[in-house]
Amino acid sequence: MATALVKGRKLGNVAVESVLKKWKQKSFAKGVNRQDIEHGAEELGIPLKKHIGIVLEGMKEISAELGL
Repeated sequence: MATALVKGRKLGNVAVESVLKKWKQKSFAKGVNRQDIEHGAEELGIPLKKHIGIVLEGMKEISAELGL
């Protein structure tokens, strides 16, 4: 969601690469526990990039409910 807020409050403007670009910046979305997300992707047996893509697509489907 933080990336969407930077990208004009629209999830449609967010790409997986945009999320990954910000991923290493601890100051960006600092409330997000990146280790939990990385561990979850690992437990699912999928690469982090693919996991972020799946979550992003799911969020896009309910973007109106999210206000994005």
